[in-house]
Parts: sequence; structure tokens; C-alpha cells
Amino acid sequence: AAERPDVFFGDAHRIRRTSDAEEYLTWQLPQLESYAFTMYARRADIKDRVGVAVSSDGDIWRSVSYTAEVTTQPHTDWLKLELKGSLPAAITGDYVRLTFSGSNAEADALELGHVFLRGAEP
Repeated sequence: AAERPDVFFGDAHRIRRTSDAEEYLTWQLPQLESYAFTMYARRADIKDRVGVAVSSDGDIWRSVSYTAEVTTQPHTDWLKLELKGSLPAAITGDYVRLTFSGSNAEADALELGHVFLRGAEP
């Protein structure tokens, strides 16, 4: 989605959900340590609609937690949410999956902006 970057904090390179069906995106990064996702939503309470999971093999997934930093701007009802987290020492992962679920009605719309992944130094 490239239209109206001014209401999305200048972000002209977003991905928008297309249906109410559960959707997910997966990235691979060996020895994943931390993750951050820039999301845009009209409501700050997205934990029931956005999940993060990690996997060492791409088959068996473990949910991991994240914190959400919310930023507003005066001329839009869209919020910028920075979802951030780190893998606990007991969990290893080479894959991370971001899952979207629930309604995709305009009031519940979600858009993904930037993704930042950090892995361990070799």
C-alpha cells in the first residue's frame, strides 16, 4: 500500500491485510535474537489480533511475547505501533512468523510497515 503516506507517518511501503482469514508472514534469520515490527492500526489493543512466533525448523512454532509502543499524530486516526521483543535464553529460533487474525473491517484494519530482525554474530 503506497497511498497516503502522510497518514502513515511517512511510510509509503506498507503491506495490508486482504481478508478476514488468518494471514501470516515468515522470515528466516539464523540465530534470531530480537524482532521489531512497525504496525499501523486504528486501535492500540491489537494483542488479540497480532501474534509473533519463532521456530528452529519452520514446522514447530512457539509463541513469544512483544511490547507495543504507540505513537499518534494529530491529522490521522491511524496509530503507529512498534512491536518489539527478544527471544528468551531457553528458546532458539531461525524463523519468525507474524500472524494476523480477526476482522479486517476498516475499524480493525492492520498494516505492516518496517520489519527489523537481529541475529547473533557468527
